[in-house]
Amino acid sequence: MKFTDFLLNTYILSKGSVKGLKVSSISDCSQKVEKDSLFIAIKGRKTDGHNYLATAIEKGASVLLVKDSALVPSFFKGVVLEYTQLNLGSLLNQFYDFPSEKLFTVGVTGTNGKTSFCYLLEHLFQSCGWPTGVIGTVDQHFNQKKWSSILTTPSSADLFKRLNDFVKLSARAVAMEVSSIALDQNRVEGVDFKALIFSNLSQDHLDYHGSIENYWKAKQKLFLQAEANRNKNLFYLINQDDIYGYKLKTLLRKSCWTYGQSVKANFCFKIKEYSKLKTFFELKSPFGVFDFSVNLVGEYNVYNTVSALACAMLTGFKAEDCQKALACFQGVPGRLEKLKTNKNFDVFIDYAHTPQALSVALKVLKNNFKRLILVCGCGGDRDKKKRPLMAKIALSLSDHIFWTTDNPRYEDPQKIADSALEGINKNKKIKLELDREKAIKKAISFAKKGDCVLIAGKGHEQFQIVKDKRISFCDKTVALNFLKSI
Repeated sequence: MKFTDFLLNTYILSKGSVKGLKVSSISDCSQKVEKDSLFIAIKGRKTDGHNYLATAIEKGASVLLVKDSALVPSFFKGVVLEYTQLNLGSLLNQFYDFPSEKLFTVGVTGTNGKTSFCYLLEHLFQSCGWPTGVIGTVDQHFNQKKWSSILTTPSSADLFKRLNDFVKLSARAVAMEVSSIALDQNRVEGVDFKALIFSNLSQDHLDYHGSIENYWKAKQKLFLQAEANRNKNLFYLINQDDIYGYKLKTLLRKSCWTYGQSVKANFCFKIKEYSKLKTFFELKSPFGVFDFSVNLVGEYNVYNTVSALACAMLTGFKAEDCQKALACFQGVPGRLEKLKTNKNFDVFIDYAHTPQALSVALKVLKNNFKRLILVCGCGGDRDKKKRPLMAKIALSLSDHIFWTTDNPRYEDPQKIADSALEGINKNKKIKLELDREKAIKKAISFAKKGDCVLIAGKGHEQFQIVKDKRISFCDKTVALNFLKSI
């Protein structure tokens, strides 16, 4: 079907003619509109695209897709289409010629582990001969080509464009992080997934979802929609050991593959040996029993690794090839990343910004070092219930804490800290330093031989969000520059 025919069959033509119409691009952001773009005006929770119609027209939009054509400025001379129900997936699939159908598209959802899974799977696929793109929290990339990432899962318009970019660049597969907010907003509707992975679920994003139950329902949506589409070539891979993973398995009609330490899991692993930088484990699978080593530490990283291995093996790659590939994996940016230093203590940065993620990171490091020194904070305008939980975890698992800021947004940093440290702010283990750069430097200065400094919360991020501005800031850069100076 021609794209113009699709438009006429799907939406109401309110103004203009589509005869001979050529659309150069599709965007739901007025700032990204180009000459002859189709601009989609979407009413969201915080903003309404209809307020930016004039900007889109000024930037060259030739087609406007709107909910209410009466809101279109009278001076617009192009085509106006009106929607009663907006199915972005169908629109974007028609325009880009169904890009996800041309890729082995893998989606992963869960509170923690999504980024690590995608990087691990990318490495395994690439090593086994499948050029693979990644869409996620750190960035969007394919080989050396990189695009910045503002959202874990981009808007529908940006997502389908990126999938099409991957097709043009000759990608064979894509590993995609799928967030609960993206699922709630139907951003991945229309994506033809070949594999779906569920890692785990714990408290996060309650500022958006309101309750853990709503958060859980959003996560389910990825799998339930896939069930409705009845894709026979799709497989599910679920963490057997996570209570929500177990619940998800019972909800689905289609049989699932599972992974975990439970003997009931299809891919059952057993950790054999830890070191500071490497983990050795055994994996019992439907394809046999194999020993693996990975340059990552911590039980949670073995879960991430096993999920990627299971996905690769279910896709058709040999375990022996995965063994060789995994041994060369160099880690994930900002995920328990050890900084290179010539000091007699170690410094790690990690993205942990939820109670569970912080607990896991601290437990991994605690037994390997003399003292554990933590730099940590909580984000503003986000779930306030998790703040005291994170502070209590920090207090119970760290020897010294430098509590600081972490993307305060529109909230007062002092009030954020007060809400986290209420009742424990007088503990001698905790030092409050709201200047994050100073907090990092103080923590490193405090470290002695055999100690470990963990800078948690921001990981790979290159900014600090203050009000509505993204101010350039990188934990890794601050730490490395200071380490060189002392």
